[in-house]
Amino acid sequence: MTEESPAVQASTQSEGDARSRLGVPTHVARIVVAAGALVFAIILPLLFVSTNVRWVVNSHWLYAWDFHHYPISDHTELSLSQLYSAADQIVHYFNDNTQFLDVRVHLNGTLVSLYGQREILHMRDVKTLIQGVYKVQIWTLVYAGLFLILGFALRGRGFLKTLTRAAKWSAIGSVAIVAVLGVWMAINFNSLFILFHEISFSNNLWELDPYTSYLLAMFPEGFFLDTALIIAVLAVLEFLSFGVLTWWLARRFTGARQAEKSIAAGEG
Repeated sequence: MTEESPAVQASTQSEGDARSRLGVPTHVARIVVAAGALVFAIILPLLFVSTNVRWVVNSHWLYAWDFHHYPISDHTELSLSQLYSAADQIVHYFNDNTQFLDVRVHLNGTLVSLYGQREILHMRDVKTLIQGVYKVQIWTLVYAGLFLILGFALRGRGFLKTLTRAAKWSAIGSVAIVAVLGVWMAINFNSLFILFHEISFSNNLWELDPYTSYLLAMFPEGFFLDTALIIAVLAVLEFLSFGVLTWWLARRFTGARQAEKSIAAGEG
């Protein structure tokens, strides 16, 4: 019996791997990965944006910057220490199980509740929205992790090409949406801001009195414009980083595969 050379054995093994991985036929694996890649391309911007929202909501430096930049003390007659205390209470409220927000500050030596009933009810709705974003982040992160594990398990190095294409088209679609929203914000941010509230909330509790509302005075429209820009810029940077990483890995493993084939051909 003729013994096969190492090159032939490697070729045979490679063909076997091409036919199936984890016992799954190649054509089935390709369909599964392609379908998963489509969903991945859709949820990737949701993952990035929800992650950025979570980070921004809990960024004490952003609130401090807002209080200094606009300047809030002049509009509310609250000291910076009182504003910082209020911001800390709001951040804590977004992350606990309390139903209603009760921001308390010292005014004229007395501890008082800063917000009125309408503001408190609106903040309950805001908390529901933010915690919904938290859930989106968790579930999209879980899906992305499972997709990456399954993709590499089924397709091996070949999965990187699929991943790179999914990231590219996801980035193109997301950047296009960001560009449209960016133009809209530059032309008339107020109309976009109002539309966001009309879509996000089922009531008009967000329509507060600008002359009496501490909530509006503490967080003017400019604060939300700045926050939206931060979230969008971070998302673009995340797409660029992820795209460069997948492109680099794909090129690296493609080069390694070609080197292996050259060695195998030389041995043959």
